[in-house]
Amino acid sequence: MIKYQRILMGLFCLLLLSCSKDEITIFPETCEEHTAVDANIQAIADQYTAAGIPGLAIIYKKKNEEFREVYSGYASLEHKIAIGQCHHFHSASLAKTYFAALTLKLNEQGKIDLESSIADHLTGEFLETLEGFHHVTIRQLLNHTSGIPNFYTGEHILKYFDDFEQQFTHQEMLNFIKGKPLEFETGTDVNYSDSNYFILALILNNLVSNKTHIDLLYEELLLPLDLVDTYYDIAQNSPKASLMVNCYNDYYGDGNLQNVTDTERRFAAMNIGHDSFIAKPTDYFQFFYSLINGDYLSATSLEKMLTFTPYTLDFALHQAEGMGIRKTVNDANDERIGHFGATIGAGNAMLYYPEEEVYLVVCGNFGRFFGGPVAELFTTEFEDLKVEGTLIGDLEKALLEN
Repeated sequence: MIKYQRILMGLFCLLLLSCSKDEITIFPETCEEHTAVDANIQAIADQYTAAGIPGLAIIYKKKNEEFREVYSGYASLEHKIAIGQCHHFHSASLAKTYFAALTLKLNEQGKIDLESSIADHLTGEFLETLEGFHHVTIRQLLNHTSGIPNFYTGEHILKYFDDFEQQFTHQEMLNFIKGKPLEFETGTDVNYSDSNYFILALILNNLVSNKTHIDLLYEELLLPLDLVDTYYDIAQNSPKASLMVNCYNDYYGDGNLQNVTDTERRFAAMNIGHDSFIAKPTDYFQFFYSLINGDYLSATSLEKMLTFTPYTLDFALHQAEGMGIRKTVNDANDERIGHFGATIGAGNAMLYYPEEEVYLVVCGNFGRFFGGPVAELFTTEFEDLKVEGTLIGDLEKALLEN
Protein backbone atom coordinates (compact mmCIF):
# COMPACT_ATOMS: atom_id res chain seq x y z
CA MET A 1 0.00 0.00 0.00
CA ILE A 2 2.87 2.34 0.70
CA LYS A 3 3.70 2.88 -2.95
CA TYR A 4 0.20 4.21 -3.64
CA GLN A 5 0.09 6.56 -0.67
CA ARG A 6 1.22 9.82 -2.24
CA ILE A 7 -0.99 9.38 -5.34
CA LEU A 8 -4.00 8.48 -3.22
CA MET A 9 -3.44 11.44 -0.92
CA GLY A 10 -3.79 13.78 -3.89
CA LEU A 11 -6.96 12.07 -5.10
CA PHE A 12 -8.35 12.08 -1.59
CA CYS A 13 -7.76 15.79 -1.06
CA LEU A 14 -9.37 16.72 -4.38
CA LEU A 15 -12.48 14.76 -3.51
CA LEU A 16 -12.65 16.14 0.01
CA LEU A 17 -12.63 19.73 -1.19
CA SER A 18 -16.18 19.27 -2.40
CA CYS A 19 -17.66 16.74 0.03
CA SER A 20 -15.90 16.75 3.41
CA LYS A 21 -17.66 17.49 6.66
CA ASP A 22 -16.91 16.83 10.28
CA GLU A 23 -18.58 13.76 11.74
CA ILE A 24 -19.33 13.72 15.45
CA THR A 25 -21.21 10.57 16.31
CA ILE A 26 -19.82 9.50 19.67
CA PHE A 27 -19.77 11.21 23.04
CA PRO A 28 -17.25 8.99 24.85
CA GLU A 29 -17.45 8.16 28.51
CA THR A 30 -14.88 9.56 30.90
CA CYS A 31 -12.66 6.72 32.18
CA GLU A 32 -11.20 6.44 35.64
CA GLU A 33 -7.96 8.39 35.84
CA HIS A 34 -4.80 6.31 35.35
CA THR A 35 -1.41 7.42 36.66
CA ALA A 36 1.55 6.21 34.59
CA VAL A 37 4.42 4.54 36.44
CA ASP A 38 7.04 5.69 33.95
CA ALA A 39 7.17 9.47 33.72
CA ASN A 40 9.54 9.30 30.74
CA ILE A 41 7.11 7.33 28.56
CA GLN A 42 4.26 9.58 29.70
CA ALA A 43 6.30 12.62 28.68
CA ILE A 44 6.92 11.17 25.21
CA ALA A 45 3.21 10.46 24.74
CA ASP A 46 2.28 13.96 25.93
CA GLN A 47 4.87 15.49 23.58
CA TYR A 48 3.22 13.86 20.55
CA THR A 49 -0.37 14.60 21.52
CA ALA A 50 0.66 18.22 22.07
CA ALA A 51 2.20 18.16 18.59
CA GLY A 52 -1.04 17.05 16.91
CA ILE A 53 -1.89 13.37 17.49
CA PRO A 54 -5.38 13.51 19.04
CA GLY A 55 -5.16 10.55 21.41
CA LEU A 56 -2.78 7.71 22.33
CA ALA A 57 -2.75 4.54 24.40
CA ILE A 58 0.63 2.89 24.97
CA ILE A 59 1.02 -0.55 26.56
CA TYR A 60 4.51 -1.94 27.02
CA LYS A 61 6.43 -4.63 28.87
CA LYS A 62 10.14 -4.84 29.52
CA LYS A 63 11.96 -8.08 30.26
CA ASN A 64 11.09 -9.49 33.69
CA GLU A 65 8.66 -6.63 34.41
CA GLU A 66 4.87 -6.31 34.45
CA PHE A 67 3.15 -4.56 31.58
CA ARG A 68 2.49 -0.83 32.00
CA GLU A 69 -0.01 1.59 30.50
CA VAL A 70 0.21 5.21 29.39
CA TYR A 71 -2.64 7.37 28.05
CA SER A 72 -2.49 10.83 26.56
CA GLY A 73 -4.72 13.15 24.57
CA TYR A 74 -8.42 12.91 23.83
CA ALA A 75 -11.05 10.36 22.89
CA SER A 76 -13.08 13.36 21.72
CA LEU A 77 -11.34 16.57 20.72
CA GLU A 78 -14.66 18.36 20.50
CA HIS A 79 -15.66 17.55 24.10
CA LYS A 80 -12.12 17.34 25.57
CA ILE A 81 -12.72 13.85 26.96
CA ALA A 82 -9.39 12.30 27.91
CA ILE A 83 -8.28 8.94 26.52
CA GLY A 84 -8.43 6.26 29.19
CA GLN A 85 -8.42 2.56 30.00
CA CYS A 86 -12.09 2.11 29.13
CA HIS A 87 -11.81 3.27 25.52
CA HIS A 88 -11.71 1.04 22.44
CA PHE A 89 -9.69 1.69 19.27
CA HIS A 90 -10.08 0.49 15.69
CA SER A 91 -7.54 -2.14 14.65
CA ALA A 92 -6.75 -1.28 11.04
CA SER A 93 -4.32 -3.93 9.74
CA LEU A 94 -3.50 -5.37 13.15
CA ALA A 95 -6.34 -7.68 12.11
CA LYS A 96 -3.98 -9.55 9.79
CA THR A 97 -1.99 -10.89 12.75
CA TYR A 98 -5.17 -12.23 14.33
CA PHE A 99 -6.27 -14.03 11.17
CA ALA A 100 -2.81 -15.42 10.52
CA ALA A 101 -2.77 -16.83 14.07
CA LEU A 102 -6.30 -18.22 13.67
CA THR A 103 -5.42 -19.90 10.37
CA LEU A 104 -2.35 -21.54 11.89
CA LYS A 105 -4.47 -22.77 14.81
CA LEU A 106 -6.96 -24.28 12.34
CA ASN A 107 -4.01 -25.86 10.53
CA GLU A 108 -2.91 -27.46 13.82
CA GLN A 109 -6.42 -28.90 14.13
CA GLY A 110 -6.30 -30.37 10.62
CA LYS A 111 -9.05 -28.10 9.34
CA ILE A 112 -7.00 -26.31 6.69
CA ASP A 113 -3.90 -27.22 4.69
CA LEU A 114 -1.47 -24.35 4.19
CA GLU A 115 -0.55 -25.80 0.78
CA SER A 116 -4.16 -25.96 -0.42
CA SER A 117 -5.15 -23.38 -3.01
CA ILE A 118 -7.85 -20.78 -3.53
CA ALA A 119 -9.47 -23.16 -6.00
CA ASP A 120 -9.69 -25.85 -3.30
CA HIS A 121 -11.91 -23.63 -1.16
CA LEU A 122 -13.88 -21.09 -3.18
CA THR A 123 -16.59 -21.71 -5.76
CA GLY A 124 -19.01 -19.78 -7.94
CA GLU A 125 -18.65 -16.10 -8.67
CA PHE A 126 -15.91 -15.54 -6.09
CA LEU A 127 -13.72 -18.14 -7.80
CA GLU A 128 -14.56 -16.88 -11.29
CA THR A 129 -13.61 -13.35 -10.27
CA LEU A 130 -10.23 -14.59 -9.07
CA GLU A 131 -9.34 -16.28 -12.35
CA GLY A 132 -5.58 -16.20 -12.72
CA PHE A 133 -5.12 -16.52 -8.97
CA HIS A 134 -6.61 -20.01 -8.46
CA HIS A 135 -3.22 -21.63 -7.85
CA VAL A 136 -2.29 -19.34 -4.93
CA THR A 137 -1.97 -21.25 -1.66
CA ILE A 138 -3.07 -20.36 1.86
CA ARG A 139 0.59 -20.02 2.86
CA GLN A 140 1.17 -17.51 0.04
CA LEU A 141 -1.85 -15.45 1.10
CA LEU A 142 -0.56 -15.39 4.66
CA ASN A 143 2.99 -14.26 3.86
CA HIS A 144 2.16 -11.92 0.96
CA THR A 145 4.03 -13.97 -1.66
CA SER A 146 0.89 -14.50 -3.74
CA GLY A 147 1.48 -11.69 -6.22
CA ILE A 148 -2.23 -10.80 -6.05
CA PRO A 149 -2.59 -7.02 -6.45
CA ASN A 150 -4.03 -4.85 -3.73
CA PHE A 151 -7.62 -3.75 -4.35
CA TYR A 152 -6.72 -0.37 -2.84
CA THR A 153 -5.96 1.31 -6.13
CA GLY A 154 -6.85 4.74 -7.49
CA GLU A 155 -10.01 3.25 -9.03
CA HIS A 156 -11.25 1.90 -5.72
CA ILE A 157 -10.41 5.04 -3.77
CA LEU A 158 -12.12 7.31 -6.29
CA LYS A 159 -15.29 5.22 -6.20
CA TYR A 160 -15.35 4.95 -2.43
CA PHE A 161 -14.62 8.56 -1.61
CA ASP A 162 -17.07 9.80 -4.20
CA ASP A 163 -19.69 8.73 -1.67
CA PHE A 164 -18.60 8.13 1.91
CA GLU A 165 -21.81 6.29 2.79
CA GLN A 166 -21.61 3.56 0.15
CA GLN A 167 -20.73 0.02 1.18
CA PHE A 168 -19.16 -2.47 -1.20
CA THR A 169 -20.23 -6.11 -1.06
CA HIS A 170 -17.59 -8.80 -0.89
CA GLN A 171 -18.07 -9.43 -4.60
CA GLU A 172 -17.72 -5.76 -5.43
CA MET A 173 -14.48 -5.61 -3.47
CA LEU A 174 -13.09 -8.53 -5.45
CA ASN A 175 -14.15 -6.87 -8.69
CA PHE A 176 -11.45 -4.24 -8.14
CA ILE A 177 -8.80 -6.90 -8.84
CA LYS A 178 -10.79 -8.89 -11.43
CA GLY A 179 -8.79 -9.46 -14.60
CA LYS A 180 -5.66 -7.82 -13.23
CA PRO A 181 -2.34 -9.63 -13.70
CA LEU A 182 -0.20 -10.94 -10.88
CA GLU A 183 2.35 -8.38 -9.70
CA PHE A 184 5.00 -11.12 -9.89
CA GLU A 185 5.10 -14.88 -10.38
CA THR A 186 3.58 -16.40 -7.28
CA GLY A 187 6.17 -17.41 -4.70
CA THR A 188 9.08 -15.54 -6.30
CA ASP A 189 8.77 -12.24 -4.42
CA VAL A 190 6.80 -10.52 -1.67
CA ASN A 191 4.51 -7.50 -1.67
CA TYR A 192 2.01 -6.47 0.99
CA SER A 193 -1.59 -6.73 -0.22
CA ASP A 194 -4.83 -6.36 1.73
CA SER A 195 -6.48 -8.55 -0.91
CA ASN A 196 -4.66 -11.59 0.48
CA TYR A 197 -6.39 -11.43 3.85
CA PHE A 198 -9.76 -10.44 2.38
CA ILE A 199 -9.63 -13.61 0.26
CA LEU A 200 -8.48 -15.59 3.31
CA ALA A 201 -11.60 -14.49 5.23
CA LEU A 202 -13.81 -15.67 2.35
CA ILE A 203 -12.02 -19.03 2.41
CA LEU A 204 -12.54 -19.37 6.17
CA ASN A 205 -16.25 -18.75 5.60
CA ASN A 206 -16.35 -22.01 3.63
CA LEU A 207 -14.08 -24.05 5.86
CA VAL A 208 -16.36 -25.52 8.53
CA SER A 209 -20.02 -26.36 7.97
CA ASN A 210 -22.43 -23.74 9.36
CA LYS A 211 -19.59 -21.54 10.65
CA THR A 212 -18.33 -18.25 9.27
CA HIS A 213 -14.86 -16.79 9.70
CA ILE A 214 -16.44 -14.69 12.46
CA ASP A 215 -17.62 -17.79 14.33
CA LEU A 216 -14.19 -19.38 14.01
CA LEU A 217 -12.46 -16.24 15.23
CA TYR A 218 -14.56 -16.02 18.38
CA GLU A 219 -14.56 -19.75 19.13
CA GLU A 220 -10.93 -20.53 18.37
CA LEU A 221 -9.11 -17.31 19.32
CA LEU A 222 -10.98 -14.55 21.14
CA LEU A 223 -12.76 -16.75 23.69
CA PRO A 224 -9.80 -19.08 24.46
CA LEU A 225 -7.56 -16.05 25.08
CA ASP A 226 -10.27 -14.36 27.18
CA LEU A 227 -10.26 -11.26 24.97
CA VAL A 228 -13.58 -10.03 26.30
CA ASP A 229 -12.99 -6.43 25.24
CA THR A 230 -12.29 -7.31 21.61
CA TYR A 231 -14.99 -7.13 18.95
CA TYR A 232 -14.96 -8.13 15.28
CA ASP A 233 -17.45 -7.53 12.47
CA ILE A 234 -18.19 -4.16 14.00
CA ALA A 235 -21.38 -3.65 12.01
CA GLN A 236 -22.89 -6.39 14.19
CA ASN A 237 -20.54 -6.72 17.18
CA SER A 238 -19.20 -3.68 18.97
CA PRO A 239 -18.98 -2.17 22.44
CA LYS A 240 -21.48 0.49 23.35
CA ALA A 241 -20.82 3.67 21.41
CA SER A 242 -19.69 5.64 24.44
CA LEU A 243 -16.71 3.30 24.88
CA MET A 244 -15.35 3.95 21.37
CA VAL A 245 -12.98 6.77 20.59
CA ASN A 246 -13.78 9.38 17.98
CA CYS A 247 -11.54 9.12 14.92
CA TYR A 248 -9.74 11.92 13.10
CA ASN A 249 -7.95 12.51 9.82
CA ASP A 250 -5.74 15.27 8.50
CA TYR A 251 -7.82 15.51 5.32
CA TYR A 252 -5.86 18.27 3.62
CA GLY A 253 -2.37 17.49 4.86
CA ASP A 254 -2.13 20.79 6.72
CA GLY A 255 -2.08 19.45 10.29
CA ASN A 256 -5.74 20.33 10.98
CA LEU A 257 -7.87 17.35 11.97
CA GLN A 258 -11.44 16.54 10.94
CA ASN A 259 -13.73 14.06 12.67
CA VAL A 260 -14.09 10.91 10.51
CA THR A 261 -15.75 8.61 13.03
CA ASP A 262 -18.63 7.53 10.79
CA THR A 263 -16.41 7.07 7.76
CA GLU A 264 -13.90 4.98 9.71
CA ARG A 265 -16.61 2.71 11.07
CA ARG A 266 -18.16 2.12 7.64
CA PHE A 267 -14.75 1.59 6.06
CA ALA A 268 -13.71 -0.93 8.70
CA ALA A 269 -17.00 -2.84 8.56
CA MET A 270 -16.62 -3.86 4.92
CA ASN A 271 -12.93 -4.79 5.14
CA ILE A 272 -13.07 -8.34 6.42
CA GLY A 273 -9.90 -10.26 7.23
CA HIS A 274 -7.59 -7.26 7.27
CA ASP A 275 -9.55 -4.78 9.44
CA SER A 276 -12.87 -4.57 11.34
CA PHE A 277 -11.68 -5.19 14.91
CA ILE A 278 -12.25 -2.73 17.73
CA ALA A 279 -10.71 -3.39 21.13
CA LYS A 280 -9.20 -1.99 24.27
CA PRO A 281 -5.44 -1.48 23.95
CA THR A 282 -4.89 -3.92 26.81
CA ASP A 283 -6.66 -6.61 24.75
CA TYR A 284 -4.44 -5.92 21.75
CA PHE A 285 -1.49 -6.31 24.10
CA GLN A 286 -2.83 -9.50 25.68
CA PHE A 287 -3.35 -11.10 22.26
CA PHE A 288 0.08 -10.15 20.94
CA TYR A 289 1.91 -11.14 24.12
CA SER A 290 0.14 -14.53 24.22
CA LEU A 291 0.99 -15.11 20.58
CA ILE A 292 4.69 -14.24 20.67
CA ASN A 293 5.19 -15.82 24.10
CA GLY A 294 3.97 -19.17 22.72
CA ASP A 295 0.76 -19.36 24.74
CA TYR A 296 -1.59 -19.71 21.73
CA LEU A 297 0.18 -21.59 18.93
CA SER A 298 2.42 -24.62 19.05
CA ALA A 299 6.14 -24.05 18.67
CA THR A 300 5.95 -25.49 15.14
CA SER A 301 3.16 -23.13 14.11
CA LEU A 302 4.88 -20.12 15.63
CA GLU A 303 8.04 -21.03 13.72
CA LYS A 304 6.00 -21.06 10.50
CA MET A 305 4.53 -17.68 11.35
CA LEU A 306 7.98 -16.24 12.01
CA THR A 307 9.60 -17.56 8.83
CA PHE A 308 10.30 -14.38 6.86
CA THR A 309 10.55 -13.69 3.13
CA PRO A 310 12.62 -10.57 2.39
CA TYR A 311 11.47 -7.79 0.10
CA THR A 312 13.43 -7.11 -3.08
CA LEU A 313 12.02 -3.60 -3.56
CA ASP A 314 14.67 -0.95 -2.95
CA PHE A 315 12.61 0.98 -0.38
CA ALA A 316 11.94 -2.14 1.69
CA LEU A 317 15.22 -4.06 1.66
CA HIS A 318 15.30 -3.78 5.46
CA GLN A 319 11.97 -5.59 5.81
CA ALA A 320 10.64 -9.13 5.40
CA GLU A 321 7.16 -10.65 5.68
CA GLY A 322 6.13 -13.59 7.83
CA MET A 323 2.53 -14.71 8.32
CA GLY A 324 0.74 -11.62 9.60
CA ILE A 325 4.06 -10.43 11.05
CA ARG A 326 6.75 -8.20 9.53
CA LYS A 327 10.42 -8.14 10.47
CA THR A 328 12.37 -4.88 10.31
CA VAL A 329 16.13 -4.53 10.72
CA ASN A 330 18.07 -1.25 10.70
CA ASP A 331 21.68 -0.46 9.78
CA ALA A 332 22.76 -1.11 13.37
CA ASN A 333 21.24 -4.61 13.08
CA ASP A 334 18.51 -3.86 15.63
CA GLU A 335 15.52 -6.13 15.00
CA ARG A 336 11.78 -5.71 15.45
CA ILE A 337 8.86 -7.97 14.56
CA GLY A 338 5.18 -7.12 14.60
CA HIS A 339 2.57 -5.28 12.62
CA PHE A 340 1.45 -1.70 12.05
CA GLY A 341 -2.08 -0.53 11.28
CA ALA A 342 -3.04 2.39 9.07
CA THR A 343 -6.54 3.34 8.05
CA ILE A 344 -8.74 6.44 7.69
CA GLY A 345 -9.16 7.00 11.42
CA ALA A 346 -6.61 4.75 13.15
CA GLY A 347 -2.85 4.41 13.51
CA ASN A 348 -1.56 1.44 15.53
CA ALA A 349 1.37 -0.86 16.19
CA MET A 350 1.93 -4.25 17.90
CA LEU A 351 5.68 -4.74 18.19
CA TYR A 352 8.24 -7.08 19.78
CA TYR A 353 12.00 -6.65 20.09
CA PRO A 354 13.56 -10.12 20.42
CA GLU A 355 17.00 -9.15 21.71
CA GLU A 356 15.63 -6.94 24.50
CA GLU A 357 12.44 -9.01 25.04
CA VAL A 358 10.36 -5.84 25.00
CA TYR A 359 6.71 -5.67 23.89
CA LEU A 360 5.10 -2.44 22.70
CA VAL A 361 1.50 -1.78 21.64
CA VAL A 362 0.45 1.70 20.54
CA CYS A 363 -3.10 2.76 19.57
CA GLY A 364 -4.03 6.13 18.11
CA ASN A 365 -7.34 7.59 16.95
CA PHE A 366 -5.98 9.35 13.85
CA GLY A 367 -5.67 8.28 10.22
CA ARG A 368 -2.34 7.10 8.81
CA PHE A 369 -3.79 5.79 5.53
CA PHE A 370 -2.93 8.84 3.43
CA GLY A 371 0.08 10.24 5.26
CA GLY A 372 0.35 13.94 6.12
CA PRO A 373 2.12 15.78 8.96
CA VAL A 374 0.07 14.24 11.79
CA ALA A 375 0.63 10.69 10.48
CA GLU A 376 4.33 11.43 10.10
CA LEU A 377 4.52 12.15 13.83
CA PHE A 378 3.70 8.48 14.45
CA THR A 379 6.37 6.77 12.33
CA THR A 380 8.17 7.13 9.01
CA GLU A 381 6.51 6.35 5.69
CA PHE A 382 8.27 2.97 5.60
CA GLU A 383 7.92 2.26 9.34
CA ASP A 384 11.67 2.33 9.98
CA LEU A 385 13.24 1.30 13.28
CA LYS A 386 14.53 3.73 15.96
CA VAL A 387 14.00 6.93 13.99
CA GLU A 388 14.21 9.95 16.29
CA GLY A 389 11.52 12.59 15.94
CA THR A 390 8.73 10.03 15.55
CA LEU A 391 6.58 8.61 18.33
CA ILE A 392 7.52 5.00 17.60
CA GLY A 393 11.22 5.84 17.24
CA ASP A 394 11.35 7.83 20.46
CA LEU A 395 9.50 5.08 22.36
CA GLU A 396 11.90 2.49 20.97
CA LYS A 397 14.93 4.47 22.09
CA ALA A 398 13.46 5.03 25.55
CA LEU A 399 12.46 1.39 26.06
CA LEU A 400 15.39 -0.35 24.38
CA GLU A 401 18.34 1.81 25.29
CA ASN A 402 17.60 2.56 28.95
